[in-house]
Amino acid sequence: MTIIGLTHSGLSVGNLESALDFFKEKLLIEEIRSQLSDQDYLAKVTGFPGARLKIGFVRKEGDTFPLEIIEYLTPQGVPSRGGLGIVGTQHRCYQVSNLDALYDRLRNQSIEFLSEPRDLEESFWPGARDVFFYGPDQTIFEFLEFGLSKREEHEIMRIHHLGLTVSESCAALELLCGILGLEKIDEMETSGENLKGFGVAVDARSKLTLLKITGTEVLLELWQFQRMHGPNALTAHNNLGSGHLCFQVDDIFQDHSILEKAGVKFVGPPAEITAGINMGAYAVYFSGFDDYRFELFQKPM
Repeated sequence: MTIIGLTHSGLSVGNLESALDFFKEKLLIEEIRSQLSDQDYLAKVTGFPGARLKIGFVRKEGDTFPLEIIEYLTPQGVPSRGGLGIVGTQHRCYQVSNLDALYDRLRNQSIEFLSEPRDLEESFWPGARDVFFYGPDQTIFEFLEFGLSKREEHEIMRIHHLGLTVSESCAALELLCGILGLEKIDEMETSGENLKGFGVAVDARSKLTLLKITGTEVLLELWQFQRMHGPNALTAHNNLGSGHLCFQVDDIFQDHSILEKAGVKFVGPPAEITAGINMGAYAVYFSGFDDYRFELFQKPM
């Protein structure tokens, strides 16, 4: 099978309104819609009986897909306890201009950064600069700047890549490339010094793998640390700070069958969406490597 795109990157939070304010007021990223969802089909899509959700979508102009922000009213989750160096942790990276000015503005607005902006040496983007910071429910975000900006204005430009911390990159590649059809484009090893100050052991090396997500310019970055910083994150998709990737497919029933035969665990068969702007579409969640949560989505005919 081959996916044809990424419909959205999902993020579960404890309070939807507070999370949307973070994106709109701090990052200046537009909310495009929000809704209360309690229709029967949600239980089949998510695998949670009686699922009741508040959902909002935010998107920077020019991005090919939005971030889906979800508050599970039923069943309520617990903090996922993720972090850099912890298996099951996702991070989302925005390409920016004038990183230093953006860093200063957000730090003055009480955004918690994991370090000061740094030059990238051991990375897929040598000569670039980046910084990591916390978003809603201790989720991790990254700003990435290519070359020092000479402009006074600072701007979040687009989602550049999504990151997953994994226990074994080979197992992740077996699903993502071997079955789903993503393309591996690069791989490298780095020293712990590369993440000095981030709470990750300085003597722990890491392996980075870069994938191309079909149908979008956004990349997927896999991190495998030689020594993990703590126990695995709690990746159930209703837990606060957890996330999922929603892949678009042409024939969800055929692909569901292919994945099931490959041993992938689904919450159930694909379910028809019976309300909202995606009425007539089909969707379903499944678990992959390190219990990461994914979703298949087929647009309405």
